[in-house]
Amino acid sequence: MAFPNLPGVTVNLNDLGLKISPPPAGPKVTLLGVTSNTGIPVREPFLVTNAGLAASSLWFSGSNGVYPGELAMAMLEAFDAGAEAVEIVVIGHYSGSELEDMISPTGTTGHVTRYNDLAAAYDAIKNTQLDVVVPVGARADDIHTSGNFAKQLANFCYQATKDIDNACVGVISMMTPVEWAYSWSGAIASHTGVSSSLSGEVLSIDPSAGDLEFGEPSTELITEWHKYATQTDSPLIGSGETNFPGVFRNYLAGSEDENGVFYPENDENAATDVNSIYWTDWQALDSDGSAAVDLKGNKVDAGARICIVGGPLVTTNKEVRNLARGKGAALSNTIYNTDGAAVYAGFITTLAPQSATTNKKIPNIVARKHLSGKQANSLAGRRITTFYTKPKGLVVATGITGAHNVSKYVRSDFTRLTTVRIVDAVIELVREIGDRFIGEPNTAAHRNAISAEIDKALNALKIAQALNDYEFFVSATAEQQVLGELSVDLTLVPAFEIVKINVTVSLVPEL
Repeated sequence: MAFPNLPGVTVNLNDLGLKISPPPAGPKVTLLGVTSNTGIPVREPFLVTNAGLAASSLWFSGSNGVYPGELAMAMLEAFDAGAEAVEIVVIGHYSGSELEDMISPTGTTGHVTRYNDLAAAYDAIKNTQLDVVVPVGARADDIHTSGNFAKQLANFCYQATKDIDNACVGVISMMTPVEWAYSWSGAIASHTGVSSSLSGEVLSIDPSAGDLEFGEPSTELITEWHKYATQTDSPLIGSGETNFPGVFRNYLAGSEDENGVFYPENDENAATDVNSIYWTDWQALDSDGSAAVDLKGNKVDAGARICIVGGPLVTTNKEVRNLARGKGAALSNTIYNTDGAAVYAGFITTLAPQSATTNKKIPNIVARKHLSGKQANSLAGRRITTFYTKPKGLVVATGITGAHNVSKYVRSDFTRLTTVRIVDAVIELVREIGDRFIGEPNTAAHRNAISAEIDKALNALKIAQALNDYEFFVSATAEQQVLGELSVDLTLVPAFEIVKINVTVSLVPEL
């Protein structure tokens, strides 16, 4: 009051009661890669709040000066695909010749360094909240490191989901067709029966002129890349080729029967088991390095935690000219070759767990060369996530994971990305509910309360059409109660996506 000795009414007006809080962050894309900017700390995740500022900070310093780095381009691709949240994790600082060796398809020690840097970064972020993880610049079919980037990612995502309060999937690409041609140019050109046109094309690829980023592959080159990626139709680069990536070959074996036969056109084949060499590299590893098995004694399939992307793709963004300048390419370029990993990861985060990427058009990405339906089918049969053109545009051929899939009778439960994401959503809900009861008495009343909370959460997923049905049981034996433990046994019937519609048409004279 202005006059405290006089009676009256004091009025105080409070502000910000109508303030609207921003919505909680949805699923995010975590990008791990290198930069030349030493001002950005290593292995310290940061969420991008200003894409333009982040792009200008994540630069490379090469022979043609400073230009947008791999993290800058991947970040823009993820945002353009619809991602609402992108997290950056710098795994190392490199420039000059050291950087060139790391990002070149034919680099040597740089690829080993990237693998080791990723290992350290994965260990640093394992305890943070994760959704979709992309090791930028890493290739599933890399031939210049003794480790394999895809296997490394798969084991990281498996361990983070099993051991930590996390549920993440990884997305990693194959070499782009132009990168593949450059990497294998000598072997392709010297191969018996190779055409002079293809030989000349692969030998003329010039990274110093920006050919890796801006070069347009011929249809013949794409055909040979497809043969390599699927190991069908007598590929020029077959699995017996010197330096063929063995772990990648064993990944492809996850689509073969016990005799090593691949049935790209028949999912009702007579297979009785998956090719045993698949498990040589693709049985998941626990955090202690031991081979993982589930409670039924089955081998845990590491491929279920990743999607391997491949195809001739291009995209565009505001940094294209700066990229062209840094790569020694013409400034008239308006599109560039992309591996598709960040794009696909960004797109995944726009969808509810029960909504598949299958047959959906991804923004801001087109085919450099169109794959035929047969080519897309065999790539999908090898569990390579690819894209093909329909009247509505470029669509995801099918939303698969890398889990083994030989036939409808011999396959993992987790061959569909929707299945993995639905189960992950349930895991996160149960963990969140359980966490609220940690530290409370292990009594029947609290177990009943946990049961009621879980039932409420799962019923909400059923209403949202993520689950068709479920049942669960919360229990604690006398011994478990002494140890402070209880068990939640869940049985889920996920909502299975529509992947094929069979239409039968009959003609009759009249009805």
